[in-house]
Amino acid sequence: MSWLKKIYWKYFFAIPLFQLLHAIIFSPGFRREIISVYTGIHRHKVQKIGIGLKYKLRRNIHRLEKGLIMEPRRPVFALAYIGETFSVYEKTILFLDDKDF
Repeated sequence: MSWLKKIYWKYFFAIPLFQLLHAIIFSPGFRREIISVYTGIHRHKVQKIGIGLKYKLRRNIHRLEKGLIMEPRRPVFALAYIGETFSVYEKTILFLDDKDF
């Protein structure tokens, strides 16, 4: 291995920002993953009626399902987001009622 490669691997990868840049430049799969994550974050932040509600409801229902199948089960779970899930469900139903399907 040349001295330049040794320096590259030793120092370049010691800094997380450079690790990320390397992954973005040389890994198309990772690039797609980053784009997907930031697209999801953007959709979550925007919270457009209908679109944002759909993702929030899907995420919270998934969290409920995970809590139900978790081993060992907790006696109480989902207190932090069960109210929010119900509220999002109500808003989604109202949104769908306003549409002419």
